[in-house]
Amino acid sequence: MSKMIYLDNAATTKTAPEVVEAMLPYFTEYYGNPSSLYGFASHNKDAISKARRQIADTIGAKEKEIYFTAGGSASDNWALKATAELLGETKGKHIITSRIEHHAIMHTCDYLAKKGFEITYIDVDENGVIKMDELKAAVSAGADAVYLGGRMFNARMNAGNFDDEELAAAVRYAHLRGVKVYVTMNTLLYDDELA
Repeated sequence: MSKMIYLDNAATTKTAPEVVEAMLPYFTEYYGNPSSLYGFASHNKDAISKARRQIADTIGAKEKEIYFTAGGSASDNWALKATAELLGETKGKHIITSRIEHHAIMHTCDYLAKKGFEITYIDVDENGVIKMDELKAAVSAGADAVYLGGRMFNARMNAGNFDDEELAAAVRYAHLRGVKVYVTMNTLLYDDELA
């Protein structure tokens, strides 16, 4: 029998045994809907509140700022649509992203373009590095938000050729010009690393 070698950990990674152990009671014993009013659900609601509190404390956020979704695609879709809605009401309708984003971002950008948003797609070089001249031109043209998603960065990190200075430079350039920047990736970067 041949042994499979899995090379798509940027998309889906095997769940760590300690996570499976911690979650097992919620798959077998406490499976009630945490939003329900009956007592069976209260244990799950408490567990989610505790998890939200722990995450908020860890990253210096407020509990009300922590949301849980079913996965990366849902998170990307939701974050981009919510950002667009907020921008459309308060600032403008120009969003920048890269040409190699996950389909969740690309499809959402297609949707937003049909709703009147201007989407600028930035190219990357042969190493997956965002072309800073294109980013600078798009930001200078009046962009309102930059969305750099996980596909560009996670694939390069998994290949061992990611330098967070590239990301920091892109974030810093846009941020200093008043453009909102959203980055999704498997590695947490702290604000002081991007300042």
